[in-house]
Amino acid sequence: MKSEGIDVKPIVLVIERAIESGNFDEIGSLIPNTRERDARQRFCDLMSKRNYDVNNIAAGRDYVTSFIDLIVYLHNLSTENSGGSGHAVY
Repeated sequence: MKSEGIDVKPIVLVIERAIESGNFDEIGSLIPNTRERDARQRFCDLMSKRNYDVNNIAAGRDYVTSFIDLIVYLHNLSTENSGGSGHAVY
């Protein structure tokens, strides 16, 4: 899903790198310190679901839901930081 006029690709790439490395610090620079706890919790939730059984559809959906939740959360934070223009700062 992609909103018109918003390029979500950069944030997705950063999140994918963080997931691959298991390192929250990869995305830490995208968020204000006041929101780090929430973002870290969402990241940890996602990481706990990372190695789901590919034959378990419900677990796969749960993982994707957590992934999208993190992307949307970080995107919303970055648009807040950009003055709410709808164009994220990466």
